[in-house]
Amino acid sequence: FALDDEMEEAVREIEGLRSGRLTIGSSTTPGENILPFVIGEFQKRYPDIEVSLSISNTDAILERIRYREIDLGMAGAPVTIDGLTSFTYVDDNIVIIGSPNHPLMDRPGLSLSDLEGERFIAREEGSATRKTAEQCLAANGVSVKVVMELGSNEAVKRAAAAGLGLGMVSKFGVAPDIAGGFVRILPVKGWDCRRPLSVFHREGEHLPAAQRAFLEFLRVEHPVPTGA
Repeated sequence: FALDDEMEEAVREIEGLRSGRLTIGSSTTPGENILPFVIGEFQKRYPDIEVSLSISNTDAILERIRYREIDLGMAGAPVTIDGLTSFTYVDDNIVIIGSPNHPLMDRPGLSLSDLEGERFIAREEGSATRKTAEQCLAANGVSVKVVMELGSNEAVKRAAAAGLGLGMVSKFGVAPDIAGGFVRILPVKGWDCRRPLSVFHREGEHLPAAQRAFLEFLRVEHPVPTGA
């Protein structure tokens, strides 16, 4: 069925980009905070292209692209699967958040060693946010206690705001919660946890016009939400 769709898309190319369909998969961070804005800007230029966005963890998105269930994806992990290619779209910064009343929040000279043994709320296994955060902790020799696993960044933020533990989330998605006074970023000296948010798609084949137009739009226009 996917090949039939591609044949129909090839026919549409003859008519130009007056019609077409684009299916995008994304991990939670770019799916909630970046791609809705990007897709809106893209459709201002190509209003007749139908775009759908589905959000899942990184491992699931990669598999869906491989099996042609979606056209392309964006996530916070490098692609190491044969048949897929990627490029970095924007850099992300993972921050540690907690309730404004968390005991560590106003401790002077807070260091990485102060995180040892702290209660943490984590994303589910397969989440690129979790994988990157755990790598950063391990690189600094810090061992934490994961007391809860949740399936979205929003759930992690709500649990942290409720005082159930510290969370690790993208800085892209935490600004409204900070402005509302629900959480604060823990000012840990020496904490620097960055990762690229990458776009990936199948390589070595002819891409339909809608996919080519979107990839070119990302590379050339590179829209990012204001304040992100």
